[in-house]
Amino acid sequence: MLTGDALVNEDDRLQARINQLLDRIEATLKQSLRVAASGNELVAGEDVAAAANMLLCYAVGRWHQFVKSGFTREPMAQWPQQWPMLLAGCLSQPAGSLLSE
Repeated sequence: MLTGDALVNEDDRLQARINQLLDRIEATLKQSLRVAASGNELVAGEDVAAAANMLLCYAVGRWHQFVKSGFTREPMAQWPQQWPMLLAGCLSQPAGSLLSE
């Protein structure tokens, strides 16, 4: 459902509801990143909208891989290695931040 594959021949309202859910998830990510920045857990001035969108795209991509693998490919596979890459690439943080733990 969340990847849209099951919605091809469904009512347009269902796709609209999924889109609304994804928009809400992205808004929640933005708010969380703003809170982290205000608590000095992220460098202030980072583009939280772009970072939130990137994180949502990452999650949707992982969902897509999970579905396309017949639910065999673990969505959290390689997360410990990938999170530092995501963090360093777009969510710069001051030394000692709790987000890297």
